[in-house]
Amino acid sequence: MLRRLRTESSGQPDGSSVGSVAEHPLLHGWTGRTTSDLAEMQLRAVNESPDQQRSFVRSTTTTSAFALRRTNSINITVPTPQKNALGLTLVHDAQHAAADVIFVHGLGGYSWNSWCWEHDPEFFWPAWLQHEHGLKHLRVFTFGYNANFRGPDTPLSILDFAKGLLVRMKGYGYDGSKNERPLGKRPIIFVSHSMGGLVVKKAYILGRFDDHYSSMITKVHSIFFLSTPHRGSSHASTLNNILSVMIGTSSKGYVSELDTNSTSIEDLNEQFRALCGSLRLVSLYETLPTKLVKGVKRLLVDKDTGVLNYPKEISSPMDADHHSICKYRSRIDDNYILVINLLKQVTRDLAAPLNSPTTPQRTPYKRSRTLESVLGIQENPGEDLEKHMNQCLHGTCEWFRSRESFGRWLSAPDDGIRLLCLAGLPGTGKSTLAATTTSYLQKVFLSQSCQYHFFVEAQPKKKSIAYCLRSIAYQIASTHDEFAERLLQLSQDAGDALASQNFHTIWTKVFEGILFKMDIGYTLHWVIDAVDESESPIALIKLLSQMQPSSCIKVLLLSRPSKDIANIATSHNTSALYDSISISDTMGDIRGYIRHIVSETIPKEELLQQDILEQLMSRAEGSFLWARLALDTLRDNWHTHGDIQRAMSTIPEDMESLYLSMAETIRGQDTRLQEIAGRILTWATCSFRPMKIAELQVALEPEFGVFVSLRDTIMQICGNFVRLDGGNASLIHSTARQFLVTASKDGQPLVSHHSGHEYLARVCLIYLSDERWRRLLSQVPEAIALDQPNRMASVYENHPFLRYAMSHWAYHVRHSPINSPSLLQHLKLFFTRHVLSWIQASALSGSLHDLPQAAHFIKTYLKRVARGSPASIPPVSSSFRDTELGFLERWSVDLIRLLGKFGTNLAQTPASIFKNIPPLCPQDSIISEVYSRQDNPLLQVTGISANSWDDNLARLSVGQDVTASKVRCAGMYFLALVSSSGTIVVWSAQTCQELRRLSHGEWVVLMETNESGSLVVSTGINSFRIWDISTGQQLQSISKDPQLRVMDLRISDADTRLTVAFDDCSIVCYDILDEIEPTEEQCFVAQGLEALHFGCPRLIALSPDTTHVAIAYRGRPVTVWDLASDSGQQPRRCIRAADEARWESSEADVFNAPEVVVWHPDGNSLYILYQDATILHWNLIEDERTEYPDTEAREMTINCEGTFLLTGNYTGTLSVWALPRMNLVYRLRSEEFVRDLCFSPDSQRIYDVRGSICNVWEPDFLVRSDEMDRQDSFSSTIDSAFSSELIPEPVYSRDAGGVQVTALVCDSDGSHFCCGRDDGSVIIHEMERGERVRKVTNHSSNSDIISLAWSSSGKYLVSGDDWGKVIAKRVKLKGDGKWAVFPVFEARTGNMETVTQLLFSHDETHLLIGTASSDQIWNLTTKALVYKGGRETGPVGRWINHPFQATQLVWVDGESLRTFEWAGFKNEATRTISIQGSSIASNGRNDSKSSLIEVSLTSEDKPTRRTTLQALSLSTNSRFLVYQTSSVSSHTFNKTNANAEFWLLETRNIQSQTAERINRKRLSELSFMVQRFLGCHRDRIVFIDYQGWICTSEVGGDAGKLRRHFFLPKDWLNTWAAQPLVFTKQGALLVPRNGDVAILRYSKGIY
Repeated sequence: MLRRLRTESSGQPDGSSVGSVAEHPLLHGWTGRTTSDLAEMQLRAVNESPDQQRSFVRSTTTTSAFALRRTNSINITVPTPQKNALGLTLVHDAQHAAADVIFVHGLGGYSWNSWCWEHDPEFFWPAWLQHEHGLKHLRVFTFGYNANFRGPDTPLSILDFAKGLLVRMKGYGYDGSKNERPLGKRPIIFVSHSMGGLVVKKAYILGRFDDHYSSMITKVHSIFFLSTPHRGSSHASTLNNILSVMIGTSSKGYVSELDTNSTSIEDLNEQFRALCGSLRLVSLYETLPTKLVKGVKRLLVDKDTGVLNYPKEISSPMDADHHSICKYRSRIDDNYILVINLLKQVTRDLAAPLNSPTTPQRTPYKRSRTLESVLGIQENPGEDLEKHMNQCLHGTCEWFRSRESFGRWLSAPDDGIRLLCLAGLPGTGKSTLAATTTSYLQKVFLSQSCQYHFFVEAQPKKKSIAYCLRSIAYQIASTHDEFAERLLQLSQDAGDALASQNFHTIWTKVFEGILFKMDIGYTLHWVIDAVDESESPIALIKLLSQMQPSSCIKVLLLSRPSKDIANIATSHNTSALYDSISISDTMGDIRGYIRHIVSETIPKEELLQQDILEQLMSRAEGSFLWARLALDTLRDNWHTHGDIQRAMSTIPEDMESLYLSMAETIRGQDTRLQEIAGRILTWATCSFRPMKIAELQVALEPEFGVFVSLRDTIMQICGNFVRLDGGNASLIHSTARQFLVTASKDGQPLVSHHSGHEYLARVCLIYLSDERWRRLLSQVPEAIALDQPNRMASVYENHPFLRYAMSHWAYHVRHSPINSPSLLQHLKLFFTRHVLSWIQASALSGSLHDLPQAAHFIKTYLKRVARGSPASIPPVSSSFRDTELGFLERWSVDLIRLLGKFGTNLAQTPASIFKNIPPLCPQDSIISEVYSRQDNPLLQVTGISANSWDDNLARLSVGQDVTASKVRCAGMYFLALVSSSGTIVVWSAQTCQELRRLSHGEWVVLMETNESGSLVVSTGINSFRIWDISTGQQLQSISKDPQLRVMDLRISDADTRLTVAFDDCSIVCYDILDEIEPTEEQCFVAQGLEALHFGCPRLIALSPDTTHVAIAYRGRPVTVWDLASDSGQQPRRCIRAADEARWESSEADVFNAPEVVVWHPDGNSLYILYQDATILHWNLIEDERTEYPDTEAREMTINCEGTFLLTGNYTGTLSVWALPRMNLVYRLRSEEFVRDLCFSPDSQRIYDVRGSICNVWEPDFLVRSDEMDRQDSFSSTIDSAFSSELIPEPVYSRDAGGVQVTALVCDSDGSHFCCGRDDGSVIIHEMERGERVRKVTNHSSNSDIISLAWSSSGKYLVSGDDWGKVIAKRVKLKGDGKWAVFPVFEARTGNMETVTQLLFSHDETHLLIGTASSDQIWNLTTKALVYKGGRETGPVGRWINHPFQATQLVWVDGESLRTFEWAGFKNEATRTISIQGSSIASNGRNDSKSSLIEVSLTSEDKPTRRTTLQALSLSTNSRFLVYQTSSVSSHTFNKTNANAEFWLLETRNIQSQTAERINRKRLSELSFMVQRFLGCHRDRIVFIDYQGWICTSEVGGDAGKLRRHFFLPKDWLNTWAAQPLVFTKQGALLVPRNGDVAILRYSKGIY
């Protein structure tokens, strides 16, 4: 175990250490100081000398640095403990304790000093537990009793001490307060030394039989015995004799009880043995003699007396004497490490702390289901183990346990042999050996210490390395709480769907990122069978041979003989072994198996049994499979001796001949039985997974009718090719599959691979193409139950084949023949009439990933059709290709788009696929064409000119007049950096909602996220700051030299180190675990000629693992330095072919300067982008350089998997290149300059920043199925010819975005609307189709129209832009349908402030122009300015016309209402807004008729935050005013919409001439629902919730009774911060969309 010594130092000139109070030696374990005590101690620490300030030795933890820092807060409410006090003393109080630990000292000991090295209180190790990961949530006590043998005689005995312990425990924690925390409410752990162990045992016995203590004592979970004399000590009488002659002392009764002949000891042991069955017991004994008197040393408690020898007891020796066994020098003391690891091991199963805010509360069932979902585990791994164990006899494979290689592997130390590769021929029982070895390891060691996986080549999922790794991770997490929680935290922080990641990503994030950095506490054993059947055996073995875990992990691999596997194993001869199974190894097991079968069948014929046994053994040649099939062949011939002998003589000698014989048996049956057997063999051979008998029966019945017993039919007619394991039917062996699909001597295989898949595809499609599913699914509740997240569970029970057909129909289509018109007809029927029911069922079952998976398979099938050879495949007519194939191709696109655009909505409301979704799809999409053209559609959408899908998912603004410089995606979040203001904008990757803004407070050059996506570091001029992305909390601030410029940085080493590359070529590491000021360590300085002569480097790029760095100067080649070597090393240089001659000359420079360098994720190569747009791939392992010219690239990045390179050019075009060959696979043309770009962690999205906009792109070609599907083409031996299909033809796309709509207004009768755009144009559109009718005016082309106002009479139309210009026009619709436009006036606001509001008076004689700080009023009749003035600084509000007084207008903000006259702008009244006592949402009834109760605000209640009124609306009858506010504290920098709230105000109070205070009601529930407030319609509040649903709630009614009408695609919302949305009086919704305005009409009406 590697540990680091760290000291707290603040770098004082005198060397003194000023650490945090919690870290000071005087406070180790003393968490109960008052605030004044802590301040005094900190001051005293400053004044101490360096010698007095002894640093605290801490070990490196495996947890996140900041998770550790947040949980190690000091509780200052506990009284200062008195050292060596009698009774119970609290050492450490964990607020949400998982257990209580009580330390009980021994003979002559004390409650404090007994646990201190050399009695020095600084080394009081029980206080160190609060710093140990996994033990932080333990409440720690010591118990003291008078066991001092130096003193007068005493009648006290062990019984008295035990009673005292019980009394003190029972009385603890009852102080009469609400926060009582007595003992006995959570598990109890005793740690006892010497006689203290006997005291604990006696207390446990007494408590179990005493009703007063029994409820408390049953909570005892574990007892640690440190040198406890369970059988007494022969030195006890000697000690009493010495005491009796010492002055002032006498012999002690409790010492006499320790004698080996003591009856008390014997009685204690007998009683304890009968009661301790449920306890975890740990006994540690000394191995060094203890000094008794000068010159005399004795071993006081040896193994014989120090160990109980109980069945479940854990025992171990310790390198210590009787005194030092409970005292430790430091946290790296070997004895301390042993005790801590054992303590972690026995407490691992304890419940999580109650009500802990930092620990998710998950029941075992819920956590197991969550783990299954996160890791994509669809089958219980234990089923495979049980299947193989059921096939073997007792004692099978015992020979392997005595094997030398197995013994070396099992007993090797942590740094020794970790990998054992065992090879065996097919059929030699390797899978059985794997199962029995797994069972043996689980019995000999801890059951949770062994994980396993059985690869199966015929099952795409089971042959996937990614699934193997996920299964192993699932098995560990199922029994290891800490790993499980960290795994779930990874999924939550990073938003990773681990089930869809490739094995490299899973290995990096789950194993290297979490598991290998944890101290598991015990050795893990992994048993992996059939490695040769995995998708890439070499890749798997390379991963396993190179792993470097903190805990010991041993791996046993079983496979067929392989030269490559043997070479890898032998090349790692210090850590790997290679062995093989010989014929002699398995002969004993085969003999036992044959004897068992034969003796059961013919039990009375011993001579015949022996004869059969010997004949079969002579021919088996070590093959279990041959022996089994031979016995199956004989099974029908146990009639006479002659029959048996004849059958024996006909059994083929080898597997191939045996298979041929079995095939002939099938062909020898009558025609109908042959057909049935053929179908069953087809299912067994081609099915995606083993079929359940119930599934298979449903699949076969339409063709053959109802089976009497399908199980018996399979056993009788399938020639022993199919075996039945429980309820599953599968082939007897993987070699049987190869035989069945291979052509026989007559040229025909028993099962045709492609035709077989076509048959399975047709069966699935016919089953799904049934009208009953629509009716049946409509009865399934859409609400997700906590105990049953799969809403289709009950449907699957009644229709067992439905699940298989839903999940795998497309898989069989992918493998079907390319010239099957019948299959295409079934597909056409399915997609035309039934595909929506399939989508609904997938959503109900939580299997929406089936949609992109099906699309992937369909695309692959279509590519196979397109590439079919005319010579071997009948030609397909052009009309056929243009119809059916084109139809399928369009559906393959739509299935992917549906999940990207509507995935969240489908998961919540699966039935929306029928009515809501098709109208929202583009007109040219196949789903819209087939399903949206209904007679009475629920939703009508017009106004959108784009007819096809758009790759852009969202356009998000970082703010006006600012530029985004960097973009990063961190799992659940993506972030954009505004360098000029030092602001990081954080959005949700799922909803594209802006969540918060992080303010660094100075110019920020760079930002980077950690690997898991939970942290981001920002780099300013003077400091680094590290943030928790999920909360916005600043976790660390590190000062930096402002003279140095940061070139690159990474958070590494499990989030404990920040590695920074500066422009002086120095690499500096910061230990960010330090809580005060992280220590700085200069790791490396590149001291080459370039650094001396060429100034600052042009670029520096750290490798992903921060072991290397690439540096480039202008006019110099890229160099790579090894950070582990000294600074004077000669770096490796990359010189392009065109520069070699120039470099060799005296000029020694290069013409082509590098612009960007990115490392491949594996760290073994890098990509260099040069000024001439050439990208060079430099393989560092082979030192090979490959150039790719003319890429047009200016920026580039690589995805996490290292499979795609993304580039952007000067014109804004994005290109995606498939690696390693740099094949162009996607190109998106746009017009804006790209500043930065990145992939999402799953590589399915692209993010870029252009100007002030952050774009989110989701091209359909990036949306792929999970890893096992992506690898399917690689591993299929049948379709290996089509592996080139993985390199698709380039996809070209164009950005549909252009001139954006920035302002929107509708006329009063709903016949027309007007748009203002970001090019300064103002245009009128007709409402029916959204077509342009008339351009009203043009502002500057560089301005955005921010405000529009259309008078209620339709006479005036006014526009205002972000440069403060206002243009008023008079408009008129003429009889011929054309518009006439007349000028009124043009104006400018003061200081060219942005126009935020335009408002007409009731009589349309005046116009108000509002900005953030001033107002103007214009007379529209005289066209004159009648008022201009500034506004007082205060809450941000808006103007409305007075609801009852036509001559007045009202200013509304979060704190007051002010009434003004339009004429002269005179302030008539100001009224303060108060908060009513109860909110509408909480009273649950409509009490709008009741009077409002006034609640005055005291000075303490008044808002301390700046309140912004975001939106307001009057109800239709003007009775209520509804408005939304948000308030942001002056010191809150990380949230933009904090404390958003909805309020209801009765307008009749505005009319009152006497009231000085107006009451408002808080609409509490709406505050948490509303994403966008749209206004009021027919006395209902209309808004968009956070799921994109258009919702209404009755004004003044119960907010809980809201109505949800329809939803909008997530890419229609949040395109920028001020996206205008208009809900018209006629009930139409106007939504800007890529320069158009979508007009949505809901046929049921929104009310």
